[in-house]
Amino acid sequence: MTHPDDLAADMSQFKRLLAGEINQYVIDKRFIRKDGGIIWVNLGVSCIRKADGGVDFVVALLRDITRRKQTEAKLNETIERLRALSENLADGMVYQLESDLIGKERKFTFISPAVKRMHGVREEDALRDPAVIYDQVPSESRALLAKQEVQAAKKMQTLEFETTVKLPSGKIRWGRFISSPRKSPDGRRIIWDGIEFDITQHKKAEEELRKAALRITYLSRYSNDFIILLDEKFKFLETNHRVEDVYGYTRKELLGTHATQLRAPEARSAFFKQMKPVENSGKVLYETVHQTKNGRKFPVEISIHRFFVNGRKFYQAVIRDISERRESEKTLRLAQVSVARANDSIYWIKSDGSFVYVNDGACRMLGYSRKELLKMGVYDIDPN
Repeated sequence: MTHPDDLAADMSQFKRLLAGEINQYVIDKRFIRKDGGIIWVNLGVSCIRKADGGVDFVVALLRDITRRKQTEAKLNETIERLRALSENLADGMVYQLESDLIGKERKFTFISPAVKRMHGVREEDALRDPAVIYDQVPSESRALLAKQEVQAAKKMQTLEFETTVKLPSGKIRWGRFISSPRKSPDGRRIIWDGIEFDITQHKKAEEELRKAALRITYLSRYSNDFIILLDEKFKFLETNHRVEDVYGYTRKELLGTHATQLRAPEARSAFFKQMKPVENSGKVLYETVHQTKNGRKFPVEISIHRFFVNGRKFYQAVIRDISERRESEKTLRLAQVSVARANDSIYWIKSDGSFVYVNDGACRMLGYSRKELLKMGVYDIDPN
């Protein structure tokens, strides 16, 4: 009935008992049932000896521990999955922490090997003393973290916390901790299932972006153009004051909305087609129609430049109201039509006497076509 893999260990102990080396022993072993199933038992063996020391009776006590062994197997499998998951996180670390209900006593029950890369300490050191991790957090941040842990534990809510971390090497980086609390089976402790990400590069990018936004705000404060900073999804990150003054939207209303928010409804569908060249050349210039919050439409010329900060893509847009230019162009076209259709003879000539422009009246009067006259000069029709 004993499982073949457990027979040697059991017989070794039993022979020692018969030889008088021990009077009892306890082992976990497997038995094979009649139906072929496997059960785990905790086997306790003791003996009653005769006067000469020989074994008179052997007493065996078996306790079925199959469920416990199955639970342990599942736990070990979970731990291995957590370990594998953590090792595949390039900038992350998985951990499990136990604490009392008020967050005073803490102990890591699991921490992935990535702790060496993330915190510069060994896995076994962190499991023995959680202070090797917590002491890397600045004291003011530790106090705030402890307060938020208590609040999250009371409400059983996920805790998210960002802080700087000072490694044993002296290097300072940023970490983002995300952990979810649950009560232990006896209800006396809190178990935190957590993950930490190294967000140093993200913070550097945020700082560079903040500086870029400040430069844009400073440089564009007195500009008559509308200047906008967009993220990789063409959503507003920053605007200058002229945008608020003319479009009627507050900065807060625009932040996080798509750039097409400023377009007239009929011009929105052309957005991605007009933006396509910027992905190839890094810049694009085009015209479209914008609309203010109160519905006033006006033509604009937009210059877009793409740039990168720590691998993240951003766009700077300089928008110019071309209403006056459009009116001037319209006036010029009307003037050109009026001149072209005038009954009087009108022509423009260069300093060398060649024709630059002739109207219909000049063609009728001189008897030449416009094409013929533009190849001639004033001396051809007036030798004197």
